[in-house]
Amino acid sequence: MKYIITIGREHGSGGREIGYKLAEEFGIPFYDSELVNRICKEKGISDEFFSEYDEKKGSLIYSLIMDLYAKEANVIENTSLEQKLFNIQRDVINDIADEGACVIVGRCADHILKDRENTISIFISADTDSKIQRVSTRNKLNAQDAKKKMKFTDNKRKNYYNYYTSKKWGSSYCYDFCIKSNKLGIEQTVSTLKNMIDFLERG
Repeated sequence: MKYIITIGREHGSGGREIGYKLAEEFGIPFYDSELVNRICKEKGISDEFFSEYDEKKGSLIYSLIMDLYAKEANVIENTSLEQKLFNIQRDVINDIADEGACVIVGRCADHILKDRENTISIFISADTDSKIQRVSTRNKLNAQDAKKKMKFTDNKRKNYYNYYTSKKWGSSYCYDFCIKSNKLGIEQTVSTLKNMIDFLERG
């Protein structure tokens, strides 16, 4: 297996689970919250603080932590705090990709690694009803609150992605494959993606 697989996903689509299962199928590392923990460990930033501003902008905690980090970061002084965080994540994602095949969920990894020939970018979506059901079950929420959570999370991801990539989150032209998980179910979606990647690897 030679490919680095990046996965973007709508909240409630099962994208993280699909990524995890796909990594298991290929026997390669999986990075999501693990990626954040690795960034924190390498840069000496508390993962508890880091999680407060991951994939979002404008937090007071974010500003305080990044001010503390700024003296050690190899960035020009007038670089925004948000850009400093993105630069840290970009460097770690590139380091991870240098190590070999893996699955990376979120973090604009598809854009960061776009110039690598061995990268496959995937976007996972699903219809609204199936996402509501999934989020409701997982978080023990009623349908209305689940829908609010979905909208909030997806807006956060969209704004983050669009800002740092100058592309449109979820648009098919940004990814190699786009798939609706509710059409096949999680297991069959994993199987379908694995078969497609196996086909590409056979060349």
